[in-house]
Amino acid sequence: MSSKVDFHIRSESGSEARELLVCRLSEKAWRKGHRILILAPDPGTASRIDDRLWTFREDGFVPHQMLEGEGSTSEISPLTPIIIGIPGQWRDRIDVLITLVPEVPKEAGDAARIVEIIPADESERRAGRRRYREYRRLGFTLETHR
Repeated sequence: MSSKVDFHIRSESGSEARELLVCRLSEKAWRKGHRILILAPDPGTASRIDDRLWTFREDGFVPHQMLEGEGSTSEISPLTPIIIGIPGQWRDRIDVLITLVPEVPKEAGDAARIVEIIPADESERRAGRRRYREYRRLGFTLETHR
């Protein structure tokens, strides 16, 4: 397996800081010409990230679309650079997968690069360590950023 997983270890906790980092990393990948899937753990988190991508920049927004319902991949234009969804909605290859889910998602096998954001909360750190071990077992290349 040649996919790379970047673990971003954060010193802060809380959903707001994590979601703002998702927005910044998504924008950075988009500006480099990549197509990004943001995988949220639930529809509420997906909706908050959708809202943040419209508002986190005072001077503009980051183009994106939220998946609606099961199997909604066909509703997304191939020109849409950033897609937001929950596990099981996306079925195509993707350049960058930013995942906020508690387990290694099945979508990981369809991504060239995976981004994991690990907040300071100890329970989140333990879950991140489990995912790290699972990605390593699956043969992914791993890198940690602090």
